[in-house]
Amino acid sequence: MKIQVYDVNDFEKHADPKLIKEVEGVVAAMPLLVKYSDQANRQDRLIFSPVATNIAIGEELVARKWGKQIVIPKAYQALGKDVDFGKDGLLVEVQLSNYPFFLNNVVRTNVLYNEGVDLPGMGKIRAAVVITKGKLFEASNSTLYYEQAVNQIEFMVRGNSVQVPLRIIGLTAERGKPEAACVVEYHAKRYSRTIVKRTNVVCQIGGNGAVRQRERIVIVPQDGKLKKLKGK
Repeated sequence: MKIQVYDVNDFEKHADPKLIKEVEGVVAAMPLLVKYSDQANRQDRLIFSPVATNIAIGEELVARKWGKQIVIPKAYQALGKDVDFGKDGLLVEVQLSNYPFFLNNVVRTNVLYNEGVDLPGMGKIRAAVVITKGKLFEASNSTLYYEQAVNQIEFMVRGNSVQVPLRIIGLTAERGKPEAACVVEYHAKRYSRTIVKRTNVVCQIGGNGAVRQRERIVIVPQDGKLKKLKGK
């Protein structure tokens, strides 16, 4: 997948370049993970899959010796009991769910950073990364997207509310171009985290007509000739 980034508080001066390369290498090597929606007015349309994406990122980071679900000391658990991933001072949160959780992650990380809290297996936070998805992809209602996260962090920086060196990574793709993808199916249509089937496909995100904020994700037929997109 392609990525876009936005930094605050001199992120690159504080984060280990090798660790940044590991994180960005993991997400860049991933296919686009999608599922069939069951939401009203979107049933059976392909949308971005937060669960499968989170699982895939976690598996690859853990394989590279990153800590997972790192427990926060009890005195700091008002906004959650653990952080997603960490290694040698770089904290990583994968935030693909409802948009309010982004602010939760940033505020919590900022407190831990400012107070120099030691986290098990990774030490004190020197910098942090939040991974999310771009607005390009059609997705479930109210899920966070990269552009929204950037707007929120800019607002917080203007108010001097964030001191932690931070990078926001947005997963994206090239509109109207073939994209390696994987269609995932879950044990249950809603709330299940158990993947029962994976099908590798080639998708196209948008490409016909005017640009929309969230583009349709359509499987490219084997002959490679994508016809006019349905449901415009």
